[in-house]
Amino acid sequence: MHNPVLKIIGLIFILMLSERGLAQKTDKVYLRNGNMLTGEIKSMKFAKLLIDVDGPGKIDIKWEYIVKIESNKTLQISMRNGDVYVTTMDSLFSVAPYAMLDDVVEIVRIKDKFIKRLDGSVNLGFNYAKSSDNAQFTFSSTTTYRRPKKETTLKLNSVLTHNSADTMVSRKQDAAIDYYRKLKHSWYANALFGWQQNSQLGLKSRFLLSGSGGKIIIMSVF
Repeated sequence: MHNPVLKIIGLIFILMLSERGLAQKTDKVYLRNGNMLTGEIKSMKFAKLLIDVDGPGKIDIKWEYIVKIESNKTLQISMRNGDVYVTTMDSLFSVAPYAMLDDVVEIVRIKDKFIKRLDGSVNLGFNYAKSSDNAQFTFSSTTTYRRPKKETTLKLNSVLTHNSADTMVSRKQDAAIDYYRKLKHSWYANALFGWQQNSQLGLKSRFLLSGSGGKIIIMSVF
């Protein structure tokens, strides 16, 4: 396995097959109608709280319907004024005594172990056309490693095509590492490093490097 993208694909499969462990679903979400849900908080974005509940599984709850949350899990909590706290919901209003639940605009779960901080998806495909004797293998993956105020995302795409009339395998592949970091006062920095290969265009290897930064002007839950 000399191809760098294929090596990374193999590593991702190893990580996916590693022991993940079962998270304790002890978070409590109290709703305006008096109901209470117990589960595992995953995130809150775009005014919807994603929680994993036994039985129904993962469900979205509109933020406006929530009156209280109890959780001792470590979370990255972004506030309307741009402040970012890495704490628990149980401790949030101690470190930010003047804040209210309506001031929370984003919640991201921060897990303690490396393998548990990985989040992403993998897609595999294989297609064979007998009429042209053409076989094609496709692979795509997005994996995000999340730390407090930092996110590193690895994106991989690979299309390998083989035809009996051609002894060579056609390769169209690309990989990119995207690094995002939240700074003070709603500022952020972003950097991307990428690699591309396309044998049909005669492109053996090309590297890309870019960077950007900015300030989030408005932070709102709605």
